[in-house]
Amino acid sequence: MSRPTPIDGTAGLTERGYVINYGSSFVMAVELGPDGPRGEAFLTYSQSEDPRSPHFRDQTELFSRKQWRPLLFREADIAADPNLHETVVEGG
Repeated sequence: MSRPTPIDGTAGLTERGYVINYGSSFVMAVELGPDGPRGEAFLTYSQSEDPRSPHFRDQTELFSRKQWRPLLFREADIAADPNLHETVVEGG
């Protein structure tokens, strides 16, 4: 099978979309049901490049154990998440 014709060579966009050459970085599965969306996802790499960080291999370990994380769509679910951290940014 031949490669599709590039539309934007710098971005890798072709007439059939983006060509996936290898691997994945973010995997997501979503079900659109009568009660709204329900989904799970995981990163295939970790949050930090610093080996001293506790986030250096956190996501990679979840990925290797196939431990998907829930995607929170509803405000109540987001507010109830024990990992929720809010940051207010002001200025301009």
